[in-house]
Amino acid sequence: ELAPLVKMAAPTLGVITSIGREHLEFFGDVAGVAREEGMLAELLPTGGKLFLYGDSEWSKEIAARSTVPVSTVGTAVGNDWRAGNIRQYPDGVVFRVDGPVDGEFRLRMLGHHQATNALLAIAVAAELGVPCDVIAEGLASCMGPRHRLQVTELNGVRIIDDAYNANADSVNAALNALADMPCEGKRLSVLGPMAELGENTRAAHEEAGQVAAALGIDVLLAVGANAALTVDAARDAGLASTFALPDNAAVVRMLRDEMGPGDVVLLKGSRTARLEEVIVGLKEQA
Repeated sequence: ELAPLVKMAAPTLGVITSIGREHLEFFGDVAGVAREEGMLAELLPTGGKLFLYGDSEWSKEIAARSTVPVSTVGTAVGNDWRAGNIRQYPDGVVFRVDGPVDGEFRLRMLGHHQATNALLAIAVAAELGVPCDVIAEGLASCMGPRHRLQVTELNGVRIIDDAYNANADSVNAALNALADMPCEGKRLSVLGPMAELGENTRAAHEEAGQVAAALGIDVLLAVGANAALTVDAARDAGLASTFALPDNAAVVRMLRDEMGPGDVVLLKGSRTARLEEVIVGLKEQA
């Protein structure tokens, strides 16, 4: 899939943000994802450069395939660029950068994983000669796209809208963002189905329930065809307040009864789940 896109765009710089458990129905396993995404390393032209998430177990293999210089980015020792001291606040994350550019940066997006995404952007901007103060100002004013960990407030309840899409890794990241979110009340998670996972579907939905329980999420609502898998796994892992629901309308009704001022609610699911409908429903009944 990647080769025709590279041919179309003809980039000189390439960025691989991560190798995750996505589109497994088509690629088979994570090795297949790494094989395909790593094609970018082989297709960049002479004089180009690859910026690679270096914390991945696949990073060395992909770097070895590269025909151009590679700059690694991550949190682990050994990366060319490192993000550290990552802190999440209600409106985003702050982190320290050590590398060719040093300093503290602020990003108006939730989730510790956004620090390494931002660091990749910092590394590319520095490569292009953008001054450090301009990079910092750009990141501080950057807003995420719709339905990607966007925070809205409704009657004293903060709702994290991450309803654009989902796979096993992004669900884990979203649940961690919910757990890290300052909260005076309960933390509630609404998890929709994850699509295009093939034979990994059962394991991924069970893992979501297990992670929610391990992070101490207070209430878990699962919706869709695989909701029971998530709920049963969460209960087995010790999360008592968890419910399988048939559709988004049922989610709206239960949230209306369960949530109150000071609570934080996460909405996370694949595009087919259209969990943003839950926000619309809550506003209509407010």
